[in-house]
Amino acid sequence: MTPRLRTALCRSRGGPHRDDLSVSVERAPARGSLITVEGEVCAGRAADLYNVLTAAMDSRPGPVKLDLSGVTSCDLATLRALLRAHRRAAGEHRVLRVRLSPGLARLVALTGSGSLGSPTLCPGPRHRTTDP
Repeated sequence: MTPRLRTALCRSRGGPHRDDLSVSVERAPARGSLITVEGEVCAGRAADLYNVLTAAMDSRPGPVKLDLSGVTSCDLATLRALLRAHRRAAGEHRVLRVRLSPGLARLVALTGSGSLGSPTLCPGPRHRTTDP
């Protein structure tokens, strides 16, 4: 079993609307990174999400898995951040796998963004976070 580093990157509440966001990163040397996001990703947090994704791509070889199945609310800024990260990963021949929440899956479908790599953007249950 490979040891993992789990770091809580941000958890906040406040502002004019309830803002509850949790981002964690798990790194396994042979398997790349797993980033789990839960809560509300508003426009002010989309840039933070992109920065976490690019930092994961910069810090470790291998695939980056992004689990957004716990995202309860998001907007077009979130989708733009995901598309930017996807383009960067594709340009670097990296694998970025994204697990979408139902709301984000609807946003992807409504905007026609699902074609940006259908095997990498997929709705469904959360990624497994334990070793087999």
